[in-house]
Amino acid sequence: MRTISAECTQYWETLPSHLRYEMYDDDSAWHRLGAGITVRLISAYLEYLHTHFQIQRLLQRQTQQALPALLDVSLKLLSTALVFTKPLNGAYETRRHFATVIMFYCFPAAGVLALELRKSTIEGVPLPDTVFRADVIRNLSVLTSSLEWLILPGDGNHKLCTELNKMLALVLDEVLNYEPPTTGSNLGSEVGNIAPVTGPGFFDIPMLDGMEPIPTQAEDFLTWLDGAAWNNTQDLF
Repeated sequence: MRTISAECTQYWETLPSHLRYEMYDDDSAWHRLGAGITVRLISAYLEYLHTHFQIQRLLQRQTQQALPALLDVSLKLLSTALVFTKPLNGAYETRRHFATVIMFYCFPAAGVLALELRKSTIEGVPLPDTVFRADVIRNLSVLTSSLEWLILPGDGNHKLCTELNKMLALVLDEVLNYEPPTTGSNLGSEVGNIAPVTGPGFFDIPMLDGMEPIPTQAEDFLTWLDGAAWNNTQDLF
């Protein structure tokens, strides 16, 4: 898997710089190239990042040493996808891709970041140095605040997006308001500081009929998302 990852990176870096979205700043991409070309550059870059995301996900099943790289690519996926939320990038030719970008790229990456941030907060251990806690919180906050107008009632996957947004908002509230247990206190008495769970690691969030509870562990969440009912997801191109 590491060999595949290295070959993927090598191939990407051999592409001409004008075909690589990350080589542009926002002004030169959106205003000089135009929305149509920029969306295609972003879609190619997101696919490249998503390939690495899936590789690191597989590696992380084997060893926790893959977690830093998984979080790094997750944050790149999320921050790149959130470019679509900027007001000047809201033309129809951009807006019509929101649902696909959010569901296919944002939510897997955001879920991993949120749940690892939650775990780091509760266990009192720092995140890997490949990501900064403040950057994770800021990007997750932008996503949760944007979803109210990004995915509207009647859009494909609106219900699923709503449930996932509840989970992300709950995790952010918990992380920002968390108070570690005092020395000698009973852990059970501190449950008010922790997002409630039911059973072995599920968020206690009222779910829509037919939707399974959302797991609190990152890999379990990704498996849950893989099996979720997705509707009317457009082709990004």
